[in-house]
Amino acid sequence: MNFFENIKTITFDVGYTIIFPAENVGLSYQKHLLTHGYDLCDKQLESSFFECWLQHVSESQGLIYGTTEEQAIFTWSNLLHKMIKNFPNHEIPSHTVSNVAQTIYDEFSTAKAWMIHPNWEKVFAICKEKGWKVGLISNWDIRLAKLLDELKLSELVDFQVISAEHAIEKPDKEIFEIAAQKANCQLNEIVHVGDTFIDDVIGAVEAGAKAIWCNHRNQAIDPRLADYKDKAILVDDLSDLINHFSETD
Repeated sequence: MNFFENIKTITFDVGYTIIFPAENVGLSYQKHLLTHGYDLCDKQLESSFFECWLQHVSESQGLIYGTTEEQAIFTWSNLLHKMIKNFPNHEIPSHTVSNVAQTIYDEFSTAKAWMIHPNWEKVFAICKEKGWKVGLISNWDIRLAKLLDELKLSELVDFQVISAEHAIEKPDKEIFEIAAQKANCQLNEIVHVGDTFIDDVIGAVEAGAKAIWCNHRNQAIDPRLADYKDKAILVDDLSDLINHFSETD
């Protein structure tokens, strides 16, 4: 059975699917902490970042990213405070941590802090050649719309749905329904591509769409993936979509 049969729209997650930090997150944090005299290991910072992010997500009540800049800054500042707790030998004043968090927040608000996947243009071109609409569905804070403009991604895609602008986050069904409305199609005519199993795969499939899990970070394969059979497939990288798209020929 052709996975893409009757599909009219392809939607993509943004962070760690289409765009990635231009340098390792640990290096970014290390660089800015060092300006305040604190030399922490970049690899430990990187590990702490992802560990604390998962903790933050599991503990969050309501929206993770919020809908305002104040809420966004609080989210990322709170994350850095949690990260620093993993370095008990470094007592860093709270105000210094907050200042570093603000600096990093500002830096990652700009296009220069990000890089676009090298195969994105080819993947996008094939989607358009096949007549599919292309949209973005992202859990992100209020900065994303401006960032997409700077990266010249918003001018390419047909629509974008950003959680902070709609006060709804994946895996909630409603964010996929908004995308279907923008695409003027049914949910079962959408394939969503993303790097997280719960937000992107479970969210999309439970909403009525299909999903492609772009597992480039080599996350442990969730056994629930087998339950989705013809509704979801697994790829190692965005570039692997090119081979799967050939199924429609």
